[in-house]
Amino acid sequence: MIDIKKTFLKLIGYEEIWTLGIRKKGENTPYNVISDLKKYWYADPIQISYGNKDYVFFEMFNKKKCKGSIGVAEVDGEQLKNIHLVLEEDFHMSYPTIFEFNNNLYMLPECSESNSIRVYCCSRFPDKWELYKVYENKLNYTDMNIINIYKDEIIVDCSVIDTENPFKAKTVLQKIEVNDKYEFGEIKVLKEGEYSFTDRNGGAVFFAEGKAYVPKQISNNGNYGMGLNIHMYDLEKRILMKNIVRSIQVKDFKTQNLDKNITGIHTYAQGKSIEVIDIRVMYFNPKKWFYRLNKLKSRRKD
Repeated sequence: MIDIKKTFLKLIGYEEIWTLGIRKKGENTPYNVISDLKKYWYADPIQISYGNKDYVFFEMFNKKKCKGSIGVAEVDGEQLKNIHLVLEEDFHMSYPTIFEFNNNLYMLPECSESNSIRVYCCSRFPDKWELYKVYENKLNYTDMNIINIYKDEIIVDCSVIDTENPFKAKTVLQKIEVNDKYEFGEIKVLKEGEYSFTDRNGGAVFFAEGKAYVPKQISNNGNYGMGLNIHMYDLEKRILMKNIVRSIQVKDFKTQNLDKNITGIHTYAQGKSIEVIDIRVMYFNPKKWFYRLNKLKSRRKD
């Protein structure tokens, strides 16, 4: 069913955009939200600890360019500070999965717009990443999670969008082969799931009390990012347990410093002491159609 009010608001210049909220883990308190959304909006948080600090990587969407890149912020209590870009290409990027292998940090961002799967290696943390490997994206892979890391292979849980219904996704389990010089080789498919409204990755695998968990997005026809289901994951069998451990719904979401109506949530990250989530809000942008027209013109030139 068409939401007439939302459709009207979008026509007059409103748009649905994303921002990040952070709070202490285990406390049912409102999230502290990034409220400055004039130039960028933010989504797909991935938490990582490095040295004695916690960081959050995320999609940093430039509203003027209508394109996402990868940004980072330092965690300071219940705030995200020193927000800045760390990786930008000519194409859209998001969902910056990060993992460690052989004492190096790698990033596996979503960049399906480039028709490729790209692996970047960190040369200076957190803000310098060099292109390491490019693979052909044959199946429209989007958000990817690292499941297992072994000496000779890396197991990746990939979300694939249904070309007939973009609100549906399926899981394709793959492995990146690694040779005896610790160099990444071919990507091979291990198994595929079925398309559904609740199988798109909604955050990296996280651990609590020795158990692994993974968030999955909830969508339906016409509505992407309605909420999240948290499932337990059997790492040895590489199986997502169907029972839902926790469900995060829009109606239950509270913030400290945001007065806008929340219309969606779709990525969750958890660290040792904090949890971060992205939220979708309606935001008035008087230059919305001007920016989109410029992007369309630039694509025609290309």
